[in-house]
Amino acid sequence: MKYATPYQYAKLCGVSTQAIYSRIAKGLIEKIQIPDPTGALKDYIDTEKYPPERLRKKAIGKE
Repeated sequence: MKYATPYQYAKLCGVSTQAIYSRIAKGLIEKIQIPDPTGALKDYIDTEKYPPERLRKKAIGKE
């Protein structure tokens, strides 16, 4: 499995970090917590389960 921090994942998707945390809050993306070498838990997103895509809002009335 490959993991990315929410910040790295946001860069891969071309959106803000806040947009990623919003999707996590809505349940669209799951985060996992992995301890770092100091023992502190750090948030990660499984990029194989949730492949990063270039996400853009669609313009209303345009197709």
